[in-house]
Amino acid sequence: MRNLGKEELIEYLLNYAFKHGLSYILVKGEPYDPALSFKNAHKMVINTN
Repeated sequence: MRNLGKEELIEYLLNYAFKHGLSYILVKGEPYDPALSFKNAHKMVINTN
C-alpha cells in the first residue's frame, strides 16, 4: 500500500467501512465530544473536530 496523506487515509478507511456494511455520520461537535458507535445499527458517529 502506498503512503497516504491524512485525508486520503481517512477517506480510505471510511470507504472500507461502508463497503463492509457500516454506515457513518460525520459531525462537527465540541473538541472533547467522543465518537459513538451503534453496534446493532452498524453505524458510527464521528466527531471531525
